[in-house]
Order: sequence, then structure tokens, then C-alpha cells
Amino acid sequence: MQVVPSEKEKTEKIDVQFELEKEIIDILLNFSWDEHTFENSYIDLDDRGTKTEKVKNDWKICEYIYVNLQEDEIEFINEDFRKIYDTIIESYLQGEKVDINLLFKDSSSDIVNMLSSMMVKYDEERIHNWEKMQIYPKSIKADIPRKTEACVTRLRYFLLQKLIDDLVIDISEKSDSEKREILMLIDDYNKLKIDMATFLGGSLPQKI
Repeated sequence: MQVVPSEKEKTEKIDVQFELEKEIIDILLNFSWDEHTFENSYIDLDDRGTKTEKVKNDWKICEYIYVNLQEDEIEFINEDFRKIYDTIIESYLQGEKVDINLLFKDSSSDIVNMLSSMMVKYDEERIHNWEKMQIYPKSIKADIPRKTEACVTRLRYFLLQKLIDDLVIDISEKSDSEKREILMLIDDYNKLKIDMATFLGGSLPQKI
């Protein structure tokens, strides 16, 4: 008799961080230099709890992703994605669009195929009178800011949960005073998670 894995078991086998990093690369490859208005939430933790301030800014997609990941010191775990991301961002910092050949250089055939698939996935929606004008249909372009914000937020949420899990594991080895400090820190992190979950509308990343 064959045991069929449950949906929960299937979900738990998904490499969440890989999928989120892959989605960020997808967005950068296709929309890196598009400029959009983003509403950033700045969360301040103080003795009175959390205070959220929302500010609107016009940013290029690559700039938004770069600034937000750098702000939280988030680095890609997947080596291939990290090289691709670094190449794209280095070009952005130099004020140039990335040379696609640089992304393919020294990459495995699997990565080359994946990148190629990412770059052509929107072609069907560009065909009708859009290709020569190099303009995205409104249905795609209008959704990019939200898609970008959600992807970055899901990655932040996932890494924050991993940080909380690590703190919980280590807390048993700490002194009583250190335990109190860690519990307060975990409480603050959980408040941040609530704000992220509210923004995501319940679309939260699962654990690996």
C-alpha cells in the first residue's frame, strides 16, 4: 500500500527562501528599470510599542528591492541567485541596464534555461502592438509594485520567523535576565510579523 503525502507534508518540503529569491530575480529581469510609486511603512519600536509611518516614494523596481534588502542586511542564500542579483544591482548602481550575457556567463544549463523562461514569460502579453513600443500592458504593469512589495515582505517575514525560532532554541541556555530580554525581543518581532501579515492579507510564506 502506497502512502500518499498530505498537502501539509508537500508544503513543508518546499524551499521557501529559494522560491522567494527566484521570484525577486524574475521581477528584476523583467521590470528592473520600471518606475513606480511605492508606499513604504517605517516601523519604530519604542517603550510605547510599535509606531508605523507610511511614506510614498517614486522608485525604480531595482532600487526599491536593493534598498529594502540592504536595509535588513538580507543576502541571497542560493549562490546562483546571489551572483545574478549582484550583477543586476552592480549595473543599476553604475546607471546601466544589465548585460544579459553577463547573467548567462558561467551559469549552468539549468540556470540559463530558468532565466530564459523568466524573460519570455510575459511575451504573449506584449505581442499585440506593444513589442515595438516596449510598453507593458496595463494589466501587468499596474500589478508590479504590489507584487514587488509582497515578495520582499514575504521574504522579510520568513527570515524574521527563522530568527525567532533560533532565539527560542537558544533561550534555554541563557540566564534569567537574558531570557527576559530575549522574550521582550521576540515579542517585538511578533508585533512586526503582525504588521507584515496585515499587509500581506494572510498570504504568508510557509516554513521549509
